[in-house]
Amino acid sequence: MSRSIATVILFFNKPDMTKRCIESVIAAGKSLTSTMDHKIIFVNKGSTGLPIDFKNFFDQFTRVDIPTNIGFSAGMNAGLKSAFSDQSVDLVLTLSNDIELPSDFYSNIVSHRHFESNTIYCPHVYYLMDKSKPSYTHGCLSRETLSHHFDIDKGDIHFPEYYPAASLLWTREAFERPKGFDPDYFCYWEDVDLSGRAKRYEIKLRSAPFI
Repeated sequence: MSRSIATVILFFNKPDMTKRCIESVIAAGKSLTSTMDHKIIFVNKGSTGLPIDFKNFFDQFTRVDIPTNIGFSAGMNAGLKSAFSDQSVDLVLTLSNDIELPSDFYSNIVSHRHFESNTIYCPHVYYLMDKSKPSYTHGCLSRETLSHHFDIDKGDIHFPEYYPAASLLWTREAFERPKGFDPDYFCYWEDVDLSGRAKRYEIKLRSAPFI
């Protein structure tokens, strides 16, 4: 099992939403106190006008401060690089700041125990207002459009061509080969590109129903 896990939270403004995200990460992380080290990293993409109480909250954790909004891909790459610079970290969870974790999230990671080394895992994502309902179960990709869909008859999340990037669990090897996302994708389509590049580097992307 991994010696250590890091959680990277990327944000640009929206401090209230970001606080809810980190509070859920802290609550879920309590299950790791005796089984695995846990490092939390904030990546701030040039947010402006943040309230003082949020800045005080934010100062409690590892920070990566970027003076301007460099986009989703480059921001996540900065967080991944910071996380994996710690050689004890074997798994990194990347989160958009609109994600909230269930209390058993990390304990499910611990109980799973085995992760394939060259793999990026895609946790299942559910609606906050109805936590039994996946926010998407599959996606469609064409030359002009990219979309996520929900099908009430589908019990699993399956993306045959790409996986969404709002929440991903990276093994070290899966990051070191492609070096994360392509920073030329400022926002949107970075997940499609990552999925394509992963295939070229023989990295697997898998749905992760256990988390």
